[in-house]
Amino acid sequence: MVNKNHQLGIATYNIQFSQHPNEVVLNILRLSRSNISIFALQEVLNTKEHIIKNILAKLGSNWKAVCNLGDQSSVLGMGNCLIWDTKRLQLIRSEKVFLPKSKKLALHELVFSLVAGGISTPFQRRAIVGYFKYSNNTIRISNIHLDHNGGQANRESQLNYIRQYLARNRLLNHEILCGDFNSFDLLKTGAEFQMHERILGDKFLNVSKNIQWTADLNSMDIKLAAFFFKTLIKMFNLHIRRKLDHIWIANLRCASCVSPETKGSDHNPLLAYLNV
Repeated sequence: MVNKNHQLGIATYNIQFSQHPNEVVLNILRLSRSNISIFALQEVLNTKEHIIKNILAKLGSNWKAVCNLGDQSSVLGMGNCLIWDTKRLQLIRSEKVFLPKSKKLALHELVFSLVAGGISTPFQRRAIVGYFKYSNNTIRISNIHLDHNGGQANRESQLNYIRQYLARNRLLNHEILCGDFNSFDLLKTGAEFQMHERILGDKFLNVSKNIQWTADLNSMDIKLAAFFFKTLIKMFNLHIRRKLDHIWIANLRCASCVSPETKGSDHNPLLAYLNV
């Protein structure tokens, strides 16, 4: 059995607009004690009570962060962050990436957005890319968040964009591409996952392939959902569970991948333990 201390543990985690910071911070602290050395977070807000500061304070002085956030303090400014243990990884450089943005919401998307959270403007989806030194190797870690609006065609465009962006550096072998792909796949046709494989499968391996689900609409936060919408879900105990989060790797080996159930977000963290 391989000692986990000799593995690189990574977690991708959508923290649902930082709505429950205390629970999220405790979840991350617990995961760090399970040999997770780097966290890829989505839906981080740029507020005065910045959750990243609280996370770093709990984790200790050897942990650092880089973020790609908007200027707005509202949910429209949400973005992505990478947080890592400097005793295990050393940052070489980071890059902020802005994914193609929808010009406007379709009518059904507008209705759902207004009901669920009162947002009528398309989000600017982002990525943060970090180049790290780990055990005498360079590993590129990309944290992405694809759009729930615009349908599969929009997400395909965004995933193609990030793949082409990463392909500019052809000399890099070790890679991790992870985040919230918003692959809701309402009818469970599998078409969305086939699209991922078509774009990424020639280089990357989906180590989270066997994870059944990572997000549950039943856990949507009341602060973001209209009262009757949330009440309806709870009244009928509706659990709409989908696999939205993924971890893809290149030139690495995966020892294990799990998604423990937690509180604090409508997403569970997705963890992978990797060997270089």
